[in-house]
Amino acid sequence: MRVLCAIFLGSTLLLAVSSAAVSDEIIADEAENADARLLQLLKDVTAGSKTLHMQGDSDEVENIIDDFQETAAGITAVRRNTPASQVRGAAAAGYITPNDPNEAEHCDWQPVFRILPGVGGEKARDVWTAGFSKDFGSDPLLFPAAHFKSPLVEEWETLGVQLVKVSLYSYRQGTEVRELIFDGKGSDKMNWFSKERLISSPWTDLKTETTNIFSIPGEVRNPKAPRSFYINRSYRGCPKDEGWLVVGEGGTVCNWEKRDPRRPHILFSRKSTHVNWTTGGDDVGKADVMVISIKTG
Repeated sequence: MRVLCAIFLGSTLLLAVSSAAVSDEIIADEAENADARLLQLLKDVTAGSKTLHMQGDSDEVENIIDDFQETAAGITAVRRNTPASQVRGAAAAGYITPNDPNEAEHCDWQPVFRILPGVGGEKARDVWTAGFSKDFGSDPLLFPAAHFKSPLVEEWETLGVQLVKVSLYSYRQGTEVRELIFDGKGSDKMNWFSKERLISSPWTDLKTETTNIFSIPGEVRNPKAPRSFYINRSYRGCPKDEGWLVVGEGGTVCNWEKRDPRRPHILFSRKSTHVNWTTGGDDVGKADVMVISIKTG
């Protein structure tokens, strides 16, 4: 489990850094050293994993690491043009890093879904709701520039899911910036994401304020405004729309959903309460990755 967790989070880290906005240059050695540190970490995890008690399993993971090294080498050239501050931010963005004291905590959670802004293709909500397919980037090594969907999503009701976590990451801040925890007991892959199942969130008013949408499909009435994993307070005309979280899937109805040109993109309230999507200014945050993880029992 720790090996798979490290590989998943490591590939997400590499991809997100390679696709970050370019504003200055870093030397090639820094990028290559980052690759070397991450690859060494994966090998250390492999060597120490109690689950790899058979030589065949160990050989298989070593093959995965070789593939991972090839993937890392392929994007190093891109990362040479990535700001050094963003490389350091990604290394600290809640993912596994050498000597990370939170490693065990991160890998207690099984990542089952990852949304990457700007990858285009299938809408994130369609990837989640559809049956499992390799076309949806089931392997983050083979399909690094895609949303990730674990086959476990389609086995949800047999897994004994206890808790579900939605994590938003920002590489500029170098941290997990928002976290929501849901009660997963007796849930299916759709109904866990609801106000009734919400255990904790970063927003003090989410439990008490009214919500007009709180669901994975999100806005489904207007095909020109696809918004998924949507937690919204109210519609009162575009300039007065307010909410907490939204994955914009290329909508064109409101100016606020065009503030980030990437498709998809992830917007959230940086306040301790809901935010006005139009007038919120810097209080409307943009996440670089959204990850859904589960704990089973």
